[in-house]
Amino acid sequence: MAFFVLLGQRCLAQLPSTAGVELYSKLEFISMPEKGKKSMATYRLFIYYDGDEVICKKPVTFLIMHGEPVKGTNIIRQTVQKEIIKYQYMVFKKGEKYGCLFDSIGVKEPKRKLVDSFERADLYKGFPFYTANDKLVKTNRNSAAGITEEIMQPLKQDDDTYPSSSHYYYKDDFKDIPYSFSEQLDKTHSGKLYKIRIVYDAQPKGKYAFVIPEYEYYFELRMAPAAPELTALLEKFKLFEAKQQ
Repeated sequence: MAFFVLLGQRCLAQLPSTAGVELYSKLEFISMPEKGKKSMATYRLFIYYDGDEVICKKPVTFLIMHGEPVKGTNIIRQTVQKEIIKYQYMVFKKGEKYGCLFDSIGVKEPKRKLVDSFERADLYKGFPFYTANDKLVKTNRNSAAGITEEIMQPLKQDDDTYPSSSHYYYKDDFKDIPYSFSEQLDKTHSGKLYKIRIVYDAQPKGKYAFVIPEYEYYFELRMAPAAPELTALLEKFKLFEAKQQ
């Protein structure tokens, strides 16, 4: 029992309430059935580190709907009455196959979840941010802000799935954070890759019967806000893991 008391004291003293990152992404999509209409989806995930433990805080939006019958029809028109944001937490130890998924901060017994599947779905593990098909065409440096931008273009574009250009932004602010968009690019640059824009240029009417507007996939690391609730959550995780042994 004393072992877990000491763990709790260590966490209270050292759990990094600010030493974490927000993984933000904004993805734009083009609907062909809707003649080139552009839509957008945004995703946020907060990642904190405590030694070998990784704590991911994921916002989940619940919609409270209101249904109102349309006069003279059998149709019920649904409108969003309220949005409620709650959080799921995935906690795992680096190198372990399984982690713990907490559906809420108050859950007593978490669910076991494969770390690899979570990383691929939520942390972009394996996502091809950079490939051998990319060639550097321009470098922009902002010395005052300490930011370097590298613009890449594909060596070949076989179809519309290839981007027109990819923009990679580097700076030193996140060098102490373990998370990486691309370990390969981080190792070959003095700064850390913290922002990516994958851009698809607009296409005039011709190939398609309508104009395709410009769209892009945007990814960025931001400093995460303090999350004091993680101290108790991490203790739950350690207790649960100890029971499994």
